[in-house]
Amino acid sequence: MTIDHPVRRLLARFCSPDTMARIVDPTLGDMRFERGRPTWRGYLALARALSLHAITSIPGAVSRVYSDDRRAIPRAATYALLAALVAALALVALPVVTMMRRVSTQPVSIQAVSFEAWLLLIPQALVLTLPAGLLLAFPLAFKGRQRTRMLTRRAILLALVYVIATGALMVWGVPRANQAFRVLLINPRGQLAPGPTEMGFVALREQIDVLKLTPGGRVAARPLEFLYYTKIALIVAPLPLGVLALGLASTPLGRRRPWLIGTSAVIAYIGVLFPLYLAAGVLLRVSSVPPPLLAWLPTSCLVLLATTAARFSATVDRAAAG
Repeated sequence: MTIDHPVRRLLARFCSPDTMARIVDPTLGDMRFERGRPTWRGYLALARALSLHAITSIPGAVSRVYSDDRRAIPRAATYALLAALVAALALVALPVVTMMRRVSTQPVSIQAVSFEAWLLLIPQALVLTLPAGLLLAFPLAFKGRQRTRMLTRRAILLALVYVIATGALMVWGVPRANQAFRVLLINPRGQLAPGPTEMGFVALREQIDVLKLTPGGRVAARPLEFLYYTKIALIVAPLPLGVLALGLASTPLGRRRPWLIGTSAVIAYIGVLFPLYLAAGVLLRVSSVPPPLLAWLPTSCLVLLATTAARFSATVDRAAAG
């Protein structure tokens, strides 16, 4: 007999029928019939059982994610990473060439400086190209595959993994790499104080708070606050981009020509993102619009596009099922 319990109804949304039958229902049954047992101990026993089940199920779950749908998810992860690396190398080419012209008249090894400059600029470029890579990866990886709820959930989970990767780059990689690049470019033999883009989140937030407490410092704090929230917006960008990529993969053109629609989406994303941030920067200087609103403007546009794409994708899936 199925137990009608609020906890069971909640867990049924996330657990498989096998987990419900083998783990949840027996434990809830014990909680229900052993009246002398305190409720919190029953919940603790359920949490322990589910935790142990999750740990022991990890190898099988990883294997299923890898092999299901003809390895669509690992293909998507690989395509996204390769596309991000290629786009990142293209983005850093111009700054490196400009730098090489500058150091060509100095008594340093151009080859060594060039290689180091490439390495130091890659993290900053990857912050932009890692999310964009999903736009190409999902149409390519999901071509010819039936879109199921499980595949959609795994694709969203992959987008969340890219959120974590982008966040790690933004928090630890970009500030250190940018500072090292500035030292290499401006003052190779000396010390150079980090600028706002080379600060971590904590240091940047502290500087903003200090400026806001300083008479007349709110105007100076606006660009720093814009930068602070722009970093956060870029970190979460892979999630709406992943949803948008899923929608593009479900379009008739995405099913027939995934390379075309994926490449076009990546170019459009990079080509539109920079003008949007430039426009937001202009509005920051000439208006009194709060910096967080301006910093989130490009990502808000992505969320709107992703929502539209998700609705279209759901319509296409219902039509295919009907």
